[in-house]
Amino acid sequence: NIGPTAAAKIINKGIFPIKYKEVVSIEEELSKLQAMLGENPPPFIKKIIEKKAA
Repeated sequence: NIGPTAAAKIINKGIFPIKYKEVVSIEEELSKLQAMLGENPPPFIKKIIEKKAA
């Protein structure tokens, strides 16, 4: 859990915190993220990926 000041600092660096109702392992979340990116990322992420590749 981080406070609003810390959240603002990391958001300004382009890192967006995610709030969960329960504790989830980082390995589990990274696995889900990798699967999503490899299969069908949402449109806003596709734009970011395409922009970085250009």
